[in-house]
Amino acid sequence: LSYLVSAADGHTYERAAIEQWFATGSRTSPTTNEPLGSTNLLPQHLVRRRSAAFLDKRPARFTGS
Repeated sequence: LSYLVSAADGHTYERAAIEQWFATGSRTSPTTNEPLGSTNLLPQHLVRRRSAAFLDKRPARFTGS
């Protein structure tokens, strides 16, 4: 599961993806293209926990082995 963060636009992103976005010099939201007030990122622990719990409850997929 990816490391999820929230940006100043309130949207959740994979940390690696949003950091790559910022590394290109972009200071706008990748989602809305509006200017971001900050490049600070906040961890999304709750989203990560709930995503992990959802994935744990899914039936195992057929692997073909």
